[in-house]
Amino acid sequence: MPRKFVGIPTLPTEGIPPGQAVMLNAVKQNLEMLIGVRGSGSDAAVVRSDITVRMPAKVLKTTTAQGAAISISGAQVAAAADYAKLISDVQGVIAVVNQNHDILDALIRQLKGT
Repeated sequence: MPRKFVGIPTLPTEGIPPGQAVMLNAVKQNLEMLIGVRGSGSDAAVVRSDITVRMPAKVLKTTTAQGAAISISGAQVAAAADYAKLISDVQGVIAVVNQNHDILDALIRQLKGT
C-alpha cells in the first residue's frame, strides 16, 4: 500500500526569529526524511501499513507421545507406537519452527524496506 503523507509546505521566513526559523527548518527536514519524501528513503519510518506479515493460527497444540515404555532384559525402552508418535511430534515442531522462521524473515525484510 503506497504511503499517503501530505507534503510539508515551505516555511515562511518573515516575522520569525532566525533561531526559530533554523529549528523549524530542521524539524521539517527530519519529518520529510521520516515520511520518505527527502533523501533516499532508506531512513523512512516504518508505519503499520508497511507491515503485511500475518501470523497464522496456532498449529501445535499438544504432543501425542506419552512416554510409554516396555521392559526388555531389565532395560526400559520406548514402545514402538510411542516412538513413532514422538518422531511425528518432533517433525511437527520442526515444521512450525520453520514456518515461524519464514514469517520472521519476511517481517525483517519489511522492516528493513527490502
